[in-house]
Amino acid sequence: MKWAWWLAVVVVTVAVGKQPEPSSVPEAELRRELERGLESEDWQRVLEAANKLLPIHPKESFLWWAKAQALVSVARESHNTKILQEAQAAFEKVIQLDESYLDAYIGKAVVLALLGQDELARIEMKGAVARGYPVREIQSNDVLVKFLLRDPPFFLKLLEKERIFRINVKHDPFKCPIKPKRSKEASHKVVVPFHEQCALVVMVRRAKKRLIAEIEKGDWEGAMKVYEQFRKLCEKALKKVTILSLKRELTDTIADVERRKAEIQRIKRDWLSRKAEELIAKCEEMINKRELEEATKLLTTLGEFFKKFSEDESPEIKQLLRRYKEAAAVVARRVAVLKEFTNKILPLLRLTGTLEEVLGEKVVRRAAFLEVAGQTEVVEVGQPVPHVPGLRLREVVKEEDLVRLVYKGENVELKLSK
Repeated sequence: MKWAWWLAVVVVTVAVGKQPEPSSVPEAELRRELERGLESEDWQRVLEAANKLLPIHPKESFLWWAKAQALVSVARESHNTKILQEAQAAFEKVIQLDESYLDAYIGKAVVLALLGQDELARIEMKGAVARGYPVREIQSNDVLVKFLLRDPPFFLKLLEKERIFRINVKHDPFKCPIKPKRSKEASHKVVVPFHEQCALVVMVRRAKKRLIAEIEKGDWEGAMKVYEQFRKLCEKALKKVTILSLKRELTDTIADVERRKAEIQRIKRDWLSRKAEELIAKCEEMINKRELEEATKLLTTLGEFFKKFSEDESPEIKQLLRRYKEAAAVVARRVAVLKEFTNKILPLLRLTGTLEEVLGEKVVRRAAFLEVAGQTEVVEVGQPVPHVPGLRLREVVKEEDLVRLVYKGENVELKLSK
């Protein structure tokens, strides 16, 4: 049994300790594999992906951190000291490449604690907290929390360093006894922990997915709303993300979304056409039904809808907007004419009778007896109605006891008064 265990340890050590070799797998696929491994905490998968990516990007601190993290997990499972030492070297490589990589200091502290070098682990923790690593994160670390629980004075020292760091950031960095003096330009730069930078990149990635979903739905309003949220999130992330690999992914995501702006513009154009035509058609339907108040409400809605496009600089959108505004103006004029007839002209008119003159079997003359402001007039078909500018008799429908008139281009009806 002991021999079997020893052979297993040797196999793991050999597998882990192999030098990274270039891979034939595309880099993008390897990065996806690395990401999936980190998300699922499949450390063997992470280790394999990192080992294949490192020959391509030997100076990328994130890849060294991922490898170191994977080595720690593998070593803890197999209780292998040699792999822990390799993990320590990987964390030191991360710090060498990027001194602001706070998770590397904590990772190194974990390795030192597992190797039994508690004093060195304390030094690494102090250094990380002095550079901005939150003490609450150490409290949630299953290896390092023992230092806080068993050594209250050390815990208090860490809290004091954290307090000094916050003073250093918010007030006067030149009086900080922990950090060396820095230039005024760099003095207000806060080092954001790795996990927070990762979270920002993940949030940007999810916002991009939401935007693509809105684009695929063809919902311009939804797409523009999500795009604005995405833009604000990116502005925030660009200020805080400093790790090269994460910054590269962030800029690639932003560039991909910017390329989709043309698609958003197309959706915007289609949305303008579809919505404007729909509202104008409904408005005309209400006019035909003589539901003028409903038509007025629809015209108001149409005007509010047009305002959403008023600041658009696209020539296509401007041209479409002009066209639909002209169509809306025609509809608005029709509503105004019909309201004028209903409210001002109709109360002055009364149909008191109709006349048909027949010669043989043919009707040779049709006329209507119209009372205009108390004065009766005989008006023949095709003639204007006296005293009412713009009103003309179009047709006499004797069977239905009504006449059809035209007022300023709009067809109207007048029924026989009883």
